[in-house]
Amino acid sequence: MLALPPALVALALFAPAQNVAVDDDRIKIQFDEVDGTLVPDFLKLMEIQLGRQVTYEPRDVEDRRLLVLGAQELPRRDFRAYAETLLLTQDLIVVEYGPVLAVRVSTGGRHSAKPGYAKGIAPFVPRDELMADWKGRRQIVTTVLTVRSLHPGEVTNMLQTYFTDPMLESCRSVDNARSLVLTGHAETLRQVARLVDELDRAAAADAARRTDELEARLEFLEERLDALEERDEEEDEEEEKG
Repeated sequence: MLALPPALVALALFAPAQNVAVDDDRIKIQFDEVDGTLVPDFLKLMEIQLGRQVTYEPRDVEDRRLLVLGAQELPRRDFRAYAETLLLTQDLIVVEYGPVLAVRVSTGGRHSAKPGYAKGIAPFVPRDELMADWKGRRQIVTTVLTVRSLHPGEVTNMLQTYFTDPMLESCRSVDNARSLVLTGHAETLRQVARLVDELDRAAAADAARRTDELEARLEFLEERLDALEERDEEEDEEEEKG
């Protein structure tokens, strides 16, 4: 029996080229697991599946490769969100110009997207949907968080530490609605939402404790006032008798 060298055995475990299978409503993609799929090849697949012209600057994408292990199967309606998520891993975003989809480097490329563009086109995802099971975890989205006990402005200041890419992320407070408007990677926003929820619960518990202490002090003062009034009445009665 012929023994293969370890290197060849390892290569045999991976699919060597991009393969695509499509039926009516699903698509299955097998990426090149050896060398990675070239981004230009993936963009051709985008053109075919979306029925849209995809343009790009060759020097911005020609050396970029997508290394994805395992066949990826998903509904065709989710393909664009999935494709944009993959491109984000290469610091690429999709910019719409009418019927044309232009792929741009988010920062530093020859034809970089305009500052803030990615945030402007980020789809809105309600908080409950985001927390339930949002599939496009690397996708840039916008959501709203509401706080009950914390001050939105203070939360915004605290969160600036977690939003470090001004091209893709932002955090704004709407004080009169006790809300935060957040834009960023979906998975980051999920974690931020959990953090804010925990802090809001802690603030609510602290407020309840302070309220209990205040009510106890008020009750004590009322009892003292009642005692003083009762003593004054007794002294008045004694004076009248005297």
